[in-house]
Amino acid sequence: MQGRGKKNMEKPRHELVSCPVRLKKMRYLAAYMLASLGGNKNPSASDIEKILSSVGIEVDKERSKKIVSELGGKDINEIISNEEGIKG
Repeated sequence: MQGRGKKNMEKPRHELVSCPVRLKKMRYLAAYMLASLGGNKNPSASDIEKILSSVGIEVDKERSKKIVSELGGKDINEIISNEEGIKG
């Protein structure tokens, strides 16, 4: 059984997981929420970029800035409880 799965281990990390574009957009929201729930009351685009890059995700700086501009200054718990729509 030696060598099984070895092929996947040789591929770059980003090639191991495939996901639809709509879920890729959710990464930025998830990173913003992680930062907020971790105690950062006003996450910056840089905070989002650090979270995403820490798990090997190539960052689109424009998406980072967009999520911050849409959610900046808002309480994440209030956004969740009000089920506010977030533009993607």
